[in-house]
Amino acid sequence: MHPLDKEIAEHLKKKAPEKPVAVIIAKMDKGVDPSVEAEFSALGFEPIFTISAFHKIGIGDMLDWVIEGLEGIEPVQGFGIAVVGKPNVGKSSFVNAILGYERSIVTEIPGTTRDSIDTPVKIGKQWITLIDTGGLKKKSRMMKEAIEYYTMLRTVRSIERSHVSLVLIDSSIPVTRQDKRIISLVEEGLKGLVIVLTKVDLIPKKMRKKVLEYFQNELSFVSYAPFLMVSSMTGEGVNETLKVAIDVAKRRRMRRSKKELNRILRDALRRFPPPMHGRKVVRIYRIYEEGPGRFILYMNIPEALNSSYIRYLERSLREGMDFFGIPIRIIPKGERP
Repeated sequence: MHPLDKEIAEHLKKKAPEKPVAVIIAKMDKGVDPSVEAEFSALGFEPIFTISAFHKIGIGDMLDWVIEGLEGIEPVQGFGIAVVGKPNVGKSSFVNAILGYERSIVTEIPGTTRDSIDTPVKIGKQWITLIDTGGLKKKSRMMKEAIEYYTMLRTVRSIERSHVSLVLIDSSIPVTRQDKRIISLVEEGLKGLVIVLTKVDLIPKKMRKKVLEYFQNELSFVSYAPFLMVSSMTGEGVNETLKVAIDVAKRRRMRRSKKELNRILRDALRRFPPPMHGRKVVRIYRIYEEGPGRFILYMNIPEALNSSYIRYLERSLREGMDFFGIPIRIIPKGERP
């Protein structure tokens, strides 16, 4: 047993004593070893599952326990709006500004939000659920090595459960690789995207336009997304951000007309036909919306399309239809005429 296992167990006992916790002993490819189970029983949690992913042993029992524990959990109410961003960009302050009270512990130390809570909020006549990504407090050198992993894991889970993700970025410092990575996670999940530049109260008013332009240039790969400037201290831009998020969620939910989609496709093919694949003519037959932002392109040679041509088709869709705040992914698929 690793010392970090004991530290995580103690953390769970103190911070979430009411939560069911199971011990999962992985990589038991040689079969059950009672001495190993006895060692991990010292953590004080039950049940204990011994699994082998390679041999697919013990996974069914573990999943049965998880599913049983999920019964009775309330689903996200209305649109799920995830509040994500790297540590200390002001996530908790932003949520507190929306709710009007201090629901999360807020300090100047990165990663000090102690929990992650879904909060239903009614905006006008529209219900939303704020999915707040809690931070992790650095309690020891050993825990520090796991902080980045678990913070990102929480971010991924929040994005997965959302309809729209608000990516909070500190407007008082330059954009970072971590900011871009979190934005990419939202794009990969095909969730609605809103860029929220926080701490605008630290920026002189005469400089705000230049700051906004800087972030729009640095994040030009998501030029389709709205960029909003907010101050949780003064409340500036907070309500507008929620209205924009709801608008993006509604647009994302809409189904596009098949007829209009294929008209845009035909126009794009006439303007710029796909390149030949060796000596073979590449033929694209139709496009189909499989889900929000996800489009299947039916054609004779799927491997013939390079990334630049797919980006051209994406631009054509955006020019012809409303995809404000919505990532697009086009997936070529083989089909005979």
